Amino acid sequence: ARQGYPVFSGDLRVGEVVSGTFSPTLQAPIATALVEAAAADQPLTVEIRGQRYLATTVKLPFYRRPKP
Repeated sequence: ARQGYPVFSGDLRVGEVVSGTFSPTLQAPIATALVEAAAADQPLTVEIRGQRYLATTVKLPFYRRPKP
């Protein structure tokens, strides 16, 4: 997901992606989005090029480096 892509809870638009990229550490795409507080604990989807994809909500930080 890239900046500006809409975020939905069901059919209701609840926010938008503010930053997105591919994480080489996680080997997966990651993004941050601003969403309405009431939707934060709901299943969310992101619309990318006209198709909706399930988004997984995680607490920050995305990745915690293992301690040596």
